[in-house]
Formats: sequence, C-alpha cells, structure tokens
Amino acid sequence: MKPVTQTKLGKPDGNCWTSCVASILEVPIEELGDLEDAYRSSLIEWEESEGTEPFPWSRVLAETHALGFTLAWFIMADLDIPRLAPRGYSIATGPANGCGTPHSCVALDGEIVHDPDPRGRGLAVIESYDVLIPVVAEDALPSTTFRRTTDDPQAMH
Repeated sequence: MKPVTQTKLGKPDGNCWTSCVASILEVPIEELGDLEDAYRSSLIEWEESEGTEPFPWSRVLAETHALGFTLAWFIMADLDIPRLAPRGYSIATGPANGCGTPHSCVALDGEIVHDPDPRGRGLAVIESYDVLIPVVAEDALPSTTFRRTTDDPQAMH
C-alpha cells in the first residue's frame, strides 16, 4: 500500500474513496479519473434518493472491472451480526470524526492505516468495508470446463 492523499475535499466532489483505491493499487490518482467520475455520479444519485435506494454500483463496477478488479461490500449496520473485518487491505467507510460527512480510509485487517484527507479526521465508526478482488476476464481463462454457457438459472445446474 502506497498512501495517496485526496486531491478534492467536501461533498460532492471529494475523492477520498478513489484515493483509497489508488493507495491500495499503488497508482497515481490521476490514472483513476474514470473510476472517480463513476463513483461520484453514483454517490450523487444515491444521495438524491436520500439513501432509500441501494447504492448504484454498476458504473463503479464497470470501471473496476476495466482495471482488473471487482468489489465486495461488507456492511456493518446490522448489530445482530458479529462485526468481522476483511483480512488484508480494504476501504473502510463511515462518518468522518467531528463532522459526520461520509468518508473513506484504507484499513488493514480492520484497522485504519491511512486517511487520505490531509486534515486526518479519520472515522467516527466504520459502517462498511469495500474489498478489491483481482479478477480475470472469463474469455481469458485457459479452461472452458467450468464456464457458464447460459444465463438461464434452470440450465446452470
């Protein structure tokens, strides 16, 4: 992990989440412009629904897939389920300390190890983790043995 500081602050232009992706992938944030745009537009759409609709991940996933990754999202809102942090690097998200604005930081095994905000506010609580998972395009796999040949759920088994 190579810490990257966010270049934009505040809603809706803040790029803390993209800075976390850049930190984990160890790439300059400028290389993630399309991902940043996809995440920002998805975040604005979700905030306009006042959080009543699921977060529209499709644009973000399209961009992460282009980078060779997909995302797994772990929500920590259900207090009846034990809070388990993902192993390795992840993006921890929750309200920023002192202001409550949604914010993201890099976590390692559930512990914050990098806050991309130059003010270093951190998180009041971790509400979710996003995990980057390396993937390979199905058509690039050497074996066709286990490839899905249909989208019909009945024919898939």
